[in-house]
Amino acid sequence: MPPLPICPNCGVRQRRPDARFCQQCGYPLHSVSAPVHAASPPTHDGKKRLWIGGALLAALIIAALLLFGPGRKLLPCCRSPKKQPVVIVTHTPIPAVESTVVAESSSSSPPSSSTATLSPTYTPFPQPTATPLPHPTSTPLPEPTATPRPTVTPTPVPVAHASQVVWLRRGPGTGYERIRKLAQGEILIPQGKSSDGAWLQVKTDNMELGWVSSSYVDLGQIDSAALPVVAAPPLPACQIQVDNRFRSVYGRDDLGCPTNAAHITWAAWQPFQGGDMLWRDDVNAVTIFYNGAGWAMLPDQWHGEPTPWRGNPPAGLRQPIRGFGWIWGNRDEVFNGLGWATDEEKGVCLIVQDFQKGFVFLKSNEAYCSDRAGNSNYNRAAELPGLFISAIGSGQSWRIH
Repeated sequence: MPPLPICPNCGVRQRRPDARFCQQCGYPLHSVSAPVHAASPPTHDGKKRLWIGGALLAALIIAALLLFGPGRKLLPCCRSPKKQPVVIVTHTPIPAVESTVVAESSSSSPPSSSTATLSPTYTPFPQPTATPLPHPTSTPLPEPTATPRPTVTPTPVPVAHASQVVWLRRGPGTGYERIRKLAQGEILIPQGKSSDGAWLQVKTDNMELGWVSSSYVDLGQIDSAALPVVAAPPLPACQIQVDNRFRSVYGRDDLGCPTNAAHITWAAWQPFQGGDMLWRDDVNAVTIFYNGAGWAMLPDQWHGEPTPWRGNPPAGLRQPIRGFGWIWGNRDEVFNGLGWATDEEKGVCLIVQDFQKGFVFLKSNEAYCSDRAGNSNYNRAAELPGLFISAIGSGQSWRIH
């Protein structure tokens, strides 16, 4: 048989194992292990306890009706799920509301009370209604009135032209570096002139600034007297020094800078009616000196051929031979410019220095000098007149000093 339960309220052991209420105080027995059977008639104390429990239950029912009856809103925990708009709730503490419900009882029972605390009801703030802004009325801007600009008539800049192909240089002189060749008819804008007026400072179409000999410039309507005088830039120093023996006859404008040092070379000299011919072994070239008509240097192309026939020479004159004869007989400008030889060809040792625009030479006092092949040659300088000559200006002229 199962053990008899003990009332947790008054501690009285029950007489029946399946008792649901205490036989002494009527308190409900929660730990019932046996099935429920018909209850024994309650005693006097049991009835009192039963009445008190019923009163408590009635008070709870009345309180529930007051809280959840008609006209009452359900607490948030009891509401059915429903989508609500998102609201902003300020968390200001709200005092709890107390409701006291008193259950009426008979004169023999003390009244019981129950206190319930209500949760605050959150009332959502009304959603702001967006008031549309008035659409601005666009007022069209007035059409701009174009103000006509005054017509400017450009003043033509007077220009000059290159009368022929000529070098544009960095300064007023042939000793200055060449910039480039100007084409015939190329447009030039004069900027100034040298102190002697022999050179013009000009600007080209592509804004190159340089100097041109005034004799090769067609000024057109430009008055050269109105051009300002421009100081010449300094000449750059020559890399090779002029030999002291030639300083007295050296002019940079005429010859330019030296291209080598002075040296002795084997040479040949022959006089003619209209000038002279010089052969230099060091450069293997023949120079023709025309009386009053400049000079020209030609390569020596003779390889042992006979001299072309020009007829019998006049009395006291002779026909040149070897290299001189080959050039003289094959080139009409040489024959017409020089005429017939007045003396024979003679070998001579010369002191020579070459320059950018010519060369200078004089007779050497050495008895012998060597040629390119290493042969020693007798110097016949004593049989020749004083040979101190400068060939200048790239063929323009030559001078005997």
